[in-house]
Amino acid sequence: PGTTPDGDQLVFVQCDMDAVEARVIAEEAGASGSLRVFNDPSLDLHNYTMERTYGETIWALPGAPTVKNGKGVAGSDFYNTRGVVKNSRYAWQYKAGALTVWKSVVAAEDDNGRLLFPHITIEDVEEVCEGLAATDPEIPEWWSKMLYYHRKHGYIVDSFWGIRRDFKNSSNASEMVNHPIQAGGFAMVAEAIIEGITGEHQRWFSTERMFTGAIDCKLFRPNPVTGEGLITNTHDSLLLAVRASRVDEAKHLLRLIMNRKKIHNSRVLYTATSKAGKNWHET
Repeated sequence: PGTTPDGDQLVFVQCDMDAVEARVIAEEAGASGSLRVFNDPSLDLHNYTMERTYGETIWALPGAPTVKNGKGVAGSDFYNTRGVVKNSRYAWQYKAGALTVWKSVVAAEDDNGRLLFPHITIEDVEEVCEGLAATDPEIPEWWSKMLYYHRKHGYIVDSFWGIRRDFKNSSNASEMVNHPIQAGGFAMVAEAIIEGITGEHQRWFSTERMFTGAIDCKLFRPNPVTGEGLITNTHDSLLLAVRASRVDEAKHLLRLIMNRKKIHNSRVLYTATSKAGKNWHET
């Protein structure tokens, strides 16, 4: 990000929401399995799904972690099995069929462009999809509710800002269930931006910070003279530029702003993780 006019080095600090789409789906559907995991920091969603799918023998796989929220040794049988389950969930949760899920899994690449799971068969994926449905049976029920709502009204709305999207009768069902999730994630990040710039919670917000104390948002506000402050956002993250001496302060500030929960009918906490780097790739 360069330097300030007085010569101080600027550093990027990014804060990402943790599994925001899976959390929104869990809350919208009332998915008891996922909600239990997200509200217990000692558990991991993908490990939990693995155990429901394959049984407790997963903890005897080579490379298995010693704690239930660990990812295992990189490249090990446990780590790779978890990767298949993780990639399967990301497609399945939007009502994708086994064939579509399989295509998504076998197309997954590492940072060097190498396929991660080319050996996985559609039968393997079907077994994982059965495990996902056993872990969160409320999610397929929620799909049906969304499609019924569309048949009745001709559109889908999200529960955060009430953003409406109209769909033709021939529209893809996966797109219909995707809309309230993407809109909900956007609303949360947008509210974090507004609160960071103004320093105040707005009465019309659908979410609120978990930390209720006062915070100093000066580091958040864009400063066109020094280059500090908010640089950009994606659907699940915010990126700041700050002086190198204030990285820890900025990381803490971002977590305070982005760790949020719904104001009404909250079922899960939306947590975020921050890190710093000399360029965007490092964050």
